[in-house]
Amino acid sequence: MKENFSVLVVEDDDNYRDLLVKYFSKRSFDVIAVSNGLEAFRETEKRDFSLVITDIKMPVMDGLEFLKKLKEKNKTSKVIVLTAYGAMDSYVRALDWGAFDYLHKPVDLNELSTAVDKLLGL
Repeated sequence: MKENFSVLVVEDDDNYRDLLVKYFSKRSFDVIAVSNGLEAFRETEKRDFSLVITDIKMPVMDGLEFLKKLKEKNKTSKVIVLTAYGAMDSYVRALDWGAFDYLHKPVDLNELSTAVDKLLGL
């Protein structure tokens, strides 16, 4: 029987967040979606997720700060970072702080599928 996977989508753009929610829902993931890193961190205090997908540039708490706090709390969290801004310093920090992958937006859903499947062993 297939394991039930849960994903936390952290994205401040409503349309992009909806796209990711639909994508993961179609893959039968249990999806929680929030619009900033602070909301995301609060969700991770309530439960563990199989996977976290986070944008970088967001209000309140950005994705890198969220990633750092999450990894300090739970080093085994599986995180994929998405960004429309391809700055090398954020790429290096994201990977240094424990992100599994760093994908550019608009993300190719085949590329995202490959990264998710590899990360979760599907």
